[in-house]
Amino acid sequence: TDTSGYFGVDNSTGANDRPYDTIVLPADGETYAADVTCSFVIFDADSDYCTAVVQYSINAGATWQTPTTTGSLSNLTTSPQGLTKTFVWLTRADLPDTDISTIRMRITVYDAGDSGPADTTQNFRIDNQRPAILTGVRAAADLTGPDTGVYLTWSSSSAADSFGYYIYRSSTTDSRVSSRISSIMITDTFSYLDTTAVRGDSQIYYVVVSDKMGNLSDSSALWSGPNPT
Repeated sequence: TDTSGYFGVDNSTGANDRPYDTIVLPADGETYAADVTCSFVIFDADSDYCTAVVQYSINAGATWQTPTTTGSLSNLTTSPQGLTKTFVWLTRADLPDTDISTIRMRITVYDAGDSGPADTTQNFRIDNQRPAILTGVRAAADLTGPDTGVYLTWSSSSAADSFGYYIYRSSTTDSRVSSRISSIMITDTFSYLDTTAVRGDSQIYYVVVSDKMGNLSDSSALWSGPNPT
């Protein structure tokens, strides 16, 4: 007697039941930025393996585009009760430095025989817009009192959703090689005392603005601060 391995029969009538899905995230009306974790539930009465096709629209569904994602969207297990799947949408690859409130996502799932109806979200928002470069940055040596160093001041950010500031320092005029010297985001003042500066050197300081979504501005206009001697 020869026995086969496991195989499936869709149902007693021989017909294929179409899979379908329900999007859980992104949620309608919410705001997201950068790497967005998305999730959806696949239902299939036949428990077939499925492939998911994901698309997004920036014009309320008039046209659709393919997002840049990580995570598997093929060979997905299913069940009649539904199984949750996740992937990550790298929104800054598709929508850099933008703020759009009419984003929609749709997901269609396919098994070997058929596709199900697409599930489509209503509008949610992607905010990848960076705050403007900060102005008014100044640095000067502080030689008085118990704490000496380089004292920085700057003007408040013009961004309506600005949240805080990071301080960077470099020995060159290239902000790309600078190092962050503020251990935490500065949210309650527009000044910073760098007590770790080496005496006798001159450093270039940069201030970077962060908004509430974690978007960072380009480096501020540089200012050379002579260290106390």
